[in-house]
Amino acid sequence: MAVLKRPDLFAAAVIDSGIVNPTRLAAGINGANQFAEMGDPATADGFAALAAQDSTLLLPQVAGGPDFLFTVGFNDARVSPWMSAKLVAAMRAHWGATHLALVRADGQAGHVAGTTREQEIEQRADTFAFLLNRFGQMGFVK
Repeated sequence: MAVLKRPDLFAAAVIDSGIVNPTRLAAGINGANQFAEMGDPATADGFAALAAQDSTLLLPQVAGGPDFLFTVGFNDARVSPWMSAKLVAAMRAHWGATHLALVRADGQAGHVAGTTREQEIEQRADTFAFLLNRFGQMGFVK
């Protein structure tokens, strides 16, 4: 994740349905379908490719970062919501209260398909509110 590799370039980050723990891709509902694109964790080359992009593995090497908002839908059949929750828990354990790490979860939403227009609007409103707050916009208390 670019944000963890160069945290100095970011004031805040929003990760929407992110595959942030790809070395555990096979444990996901749709994981095996993504091996061709991302790498197969059962092969040495595939695991190395996944490890190079795994934010959970990268995190211990990162002294600090921006504030994060992760958005997930519990009906997401493409990206497992637990990946974002796991990374947020690791961020909180690693950084304590020095950096904000939040999960915005919708129990009825999916990953594009299965998400209503109203759910999408609500998620975008929360995302913009988070960013406006983090950037110190007047009217959005930081």
